[in-house]
Amino acid sequence: MDIFDIKNAYPRILYALAGEQLKDDFYGSDKKNKVKINVMLNDKWDKNDSNMKPAHLKATAIRDFKKLNFLPNVIQYYMDNFYARKHKDGVYNTFAKHEKKIINSALQILINDADENEKPFLGYGRRHDSLVFFNYTGHQKILTSLEYLGQNGWFK
Repeated sequence: MDIFDIKNAYPRILYALAGEQLKDDFYGSDKKNKVKINVMLNDKWDKNDSNMKPAHLKATAIRDFKKLNFLPNVIQYYMDNFYARKHKDGVYNTFAKHEKKIINSALQILINDADENEKPFLGYGRRHDSLVFFNYTGHQKILTSLEYLGQNGWFK
């Protein structure tokens, strides 16, 4: 059994949507910022549960993205497309939709690439950002070359 995850799925999707390439060390050494980044991506929006003025709340969100080394145009893309969303789950739903498209694209390529002798043995499953394979070889090269949103290198 082989499991292939989309590398840094949420930030990689956000960067791709903003037209940028995510650096491999984006989360920091030993992925020290992974939880902070993923929580922030789902939590930064203009629903004000505090006494902060909206302008201050937005400035704080931008500052928090900068502290975690997000590129300026990625921050701007997030603020333009996700910050003023009506529902907290808007980021999750958008990224989950892209994860599904990436996984489905990979599966379609793999199924089309398998020769007739391999197809009976092509077993797979999907988790939200992962593909699980049983009894199939040759998929690694295909997965590393998959292009989506103009970028390669989605799987690890």
